Order: sequence, then C-alpha cells, then structure tokens
Amino acid sequence: DATNFEYWYKQGIGFSDLEKYDEALTCFEKAIELDPGKADSYIYYQMGNTYFDLGNYTKAIESYEKTIELDP
Repeated sequence: DATNFEYWYKQGIGFSDLEKYDEALTCFEKAIELDPGKADSYIYYQMGNTYFDLGNYTKAIESYEKTIELDP
C-alpha cells in the first residue's frame, strides 16, 4: 500500500540495493513524511549511507547525527 511508511521504506531499501540513490532518498523522505512517528534510527542511518554514496557528506553527517539522537 503506497500510503504507508513500510511500503516507502522498503522501496527505499530496494532502490539503495540497486544503487539508485536519488530514488532511494525520495522513498525514505516519503516514508518519514507519511508517518514521522515511525521514523526510527535505522531509516536515518540508511539515509546517511545513501547520502554518503552520493558524495553529499554534509547531509550524510546530518543523517548520522539524527540516528544517534534517536538511538544513543
């Protein structure tokens, strides 16, 4: 169901596995937008990895910091 967090999160993981990083980020962001309360440290960790793979180290660090904030 394209209206829930899990759908978009799993799509993001799939795109990331295929090295389609821009698409992965779009999916992760959509998941968070749909249900910010379900966004845990792991989704931000995945976003950090994706930003890192794209060479956007500033955004990667921001995502990793959010990961630590949610799960010290």
